[in-house]
Amino acid sequence: MVDAPKAAAGRQVGAPAPYKPCTGCICSGRAAAPRRRALGENPFQDAVRGELTSKVRLCFTLKRVAHWPHMLTNRYVIALVVPVVLILSSAFARKLVRGSPWVRSDFFLGVQLSLAAIAAALTNFLDLSKAAAAGTAQIDANSLAKNGAFLAICFFLLLVVLATHQEWENKIQTPTAQFWWLGAFCNVIGAGLLVAFIILVKGI
Repeated sequence: MVDAPKAAAGRQVGAPAPYKPCTGCICSGRAAAPRRRALGENPFQDAVRGELTSKVRLCFTLKRVAHWPHMLTNRYVIALVVPVVLILSSAFARKLVRGSPWVRSDFFLGVQLSLAAIAAALTNFLDLSKAAAAGTAQIDANSLAKNGAFLAICFFLLLVVLATHQEWENKIQTPTAQFWWLGAFCNVIGAGLLVAFIILVKGI
């Protein structure tokens, strides 16, 4: 243990002891203000600084909330949210229908995502044709060409996904490779088709 005289000698002569606020006595609250001013502290400036900091944080929070509606109409946000929602919804639907605990195959949704992209492209093609037939809109050759090319690409990539599933669906003895091929590779193809349709074909 350090002796009291040595500890007192170790402190700088004339330097006030650091302020330690206490509770439950006359030193707390307003009674401590003179002592804090004597030590070079200003409790009122601290309070104002804390209040300004709270107002700045509230202002930034309100600005972030105000930008949420614009984010919901942003085509890139929609293009990212739609595949994720479809993957999670399909996985939950598979689990609920099966009535058993989660398995890896619940998230192997490359086929479903690819079919969803094909269905979206066919629906868009029918909408364009219907509007042109009714005379409410002119036939846009560029839109029809993009839609047709997208359908061809979707059909080819769907065959790739189906072939990959046929190759790896029953290889449960290699779970890591199965997950990378079916849970990552095929899902990326299906989700990429949906993103491409939203951004490039539909053009939200």
